[in-house]
Amino acid sequence: RFNDSSILPVCADAQVLPLRKDSVDLVIALSIYEHLENLQIALKETARILRRGGILVVQLPNLDYFIEPHTKFPMFLIPRRYKNVIAFKLISYHVNWDANPKKLIKMAAKNKLEFIRMIKHYHKLRTAPWPPSWFLIFAKR
Repeated sequence: RFNDSSILPVCADAQVLPLRKDSVDLVIALSIYEHLENLQIALKETARILRRGGILVVQLPNLDYFIEPHTKFPMFLIPRRYKNVIAFKLISYHVNWDANPKKLIKMAAKNKLEFIRMIKHYHKLRTAPWPPSWFLIFAKR
């Protein structure tokens, strides 16, 4: 619950945001992009609403981690063509297996979102050399 009138929490489809062009200073997208079928549309919408210099913070889970966070199954062992079938049987919702930092950075650049920094996020127990998730920070050019 927000008591600050300068903060407007918005719950909407990330591909059709109900906000004016160049009207937002900060967008925080936590565990969202990996559920969208078309990341490019969501990034285009985010870039549209961000003011120049506005910041986008994205959290992405590592979908190739030992135990994939949505299915609780070692999906890195599964051939790509079977991942959606297995995931839907286990969790009944869409996971975009293309949602990874490298692809997101490339798509963001096409939408005038400059990559600033990536932060690896580990749990308390650091069990692997690669992180279970990342935070990516972008600024609108």
